Amino acid sequence: MRGLATTVHFQYGTSTAYGAVTLMALGEAAGVRTMSDDTFQHQVFPGIIHANDDGVYIAHATGTAALAAMIFAFSITVLATRLLPRWLGWFGLVAAVAALASIIFVTMFLWLLWIAVPSVLLFLAARRRPAVARRDVPTPA
Repeated sequence: MRGLATTVHFQYGTSTAYGAVTLMALGEAAGVRTMSDDTFQHQVFPGIIHANDDGVYIAHATGTAALAAMIFAFSITVLATRLLPRWLGWFGLVAAVAALASIIFVTMFLWLLWIAVPSVLLFLAARRRPAVARRDVPTPA
């Protein structure tokens, strides 16, 4: 059980790192587009916008290394515990490799699909399980 806790902490840390890099990239993208208010004659040279777009894409693609680590750890957890279908674990391993190759735009569709599939599976699994009664909350009579 200790190994599972370590894996969960690793997933939390890597997903936080990916979220931070993604938010930075979004902020950078928005910042350059809104800086026309601060420039001479309210114009931004189009080359700056293009360079910023490339930089933001590279920053995001670099951040997907943390995403790949999170997907890999989640997939190993799925394969080890069998709490979710095994095919999801194997698909996750493929999606983790795709996330590492996110500099090639097409591979992003694989890990975006991977994010959607476990989300739906976990949502459906939660709906099938009966709600656990909490002892500290009084039930209405």
